[in-house]
Amino acid sequence: MPRVAGYRLTVAGSGYQALALPRDGPGVYALVTDYAMPGMTGAELAREAREPRPVLPVLLVTGYANVTDVEFGGQRRLAKSFRQARLVAAVEELPREVQSAQ
Repeated sequence: MPRVAGYRLTVAGSGYQALALPRDGPGVYALVTDYAMPGMTGAELAREAREPRPVLPVLLVTGYANVTDVEFGGQRRLAKSFRQARLVAAVEELPREVQSAQ
């Protein structure tokens, strides 16, 4: 599996493929997804992925400036375009948000 900035990545080609992957257990840190993808939006993927694990950290990446907060489902988002360091920083911020919400 590829690694970026110390994280092991599991890549899926669509939201449906991502839902077939394990979302729980040791080593599953967060879900990072694009907002626009085949078959479902990233917000829909996040909602379904959180059914068995409500505190799963989610980061939605998007280039759509006109998508409303309601359409994002309240998920944390990262606007395109960005450098890898910004993506890593955004992922590293996720657990603090989830822990403070518990």
